[in-house]
Amino acid sequence: MDGNPGFETPSEKFEISSQLLKKYGYDPLPVYQEPSEGPIGSPGLVKDFPLVLTTGTRIQSAFRSQHLNIPGLLKLQDKPNILIHPEDAEKRGIQHGDRVWVKTKRGRVPFYAKVTERIVKGVIEANMGGGGPLQPKEWREANVNQLTDFENRDPISGFPVFKALLCEVEKG
Repeated sequence: MDGNPGFETPSEKFEISSQLLKKYGYDPLPVYQEPSEGPIGSPGLVKDFPLVLTTGTRIQSAFRSQHLNIPGLLKLQDKPNILIHPEDAEKRGIQHGDRVWVKTKRGRVPFYAKVTERIVKGVIEANMGGGGPLQPKEWREANVNQLTDFENRDPISGFPVFKALLCEVEKG
């Protein structure tokens, strides 16, 4: 920032129509693009992976993968969770607190079910941050990155897709 009021855009205003995107040949207005891996974008996968996986929500007791080895903070959440809607959990015989496997076409990772109506039916949210060598066993085994697709990226920013992948959850 230069210290002057305004946004870091050519007009110094909030731009709904981005002149920077237009300059580089992209549509200057926001455009919805169906995810390439999703119920509509890849209908053949839905049979084996009927749920949408979202990742990246941070938990209060950790910062990404940090602090998952501090006993006082682990008291707040000692195990990596997925949020799963009660109807989705019931279909799979999953109860609150059960150990579950989240599976994608790239692999499977263990988590613990948090059955809640705070998630939409058909979608799960998996905690991020697991996989570090100093973490308790449950967190060490729960590296959500093993489920995501390194090659599936936003075409403009290059950022990986963490909110629209297909998965299945099984009691385990």
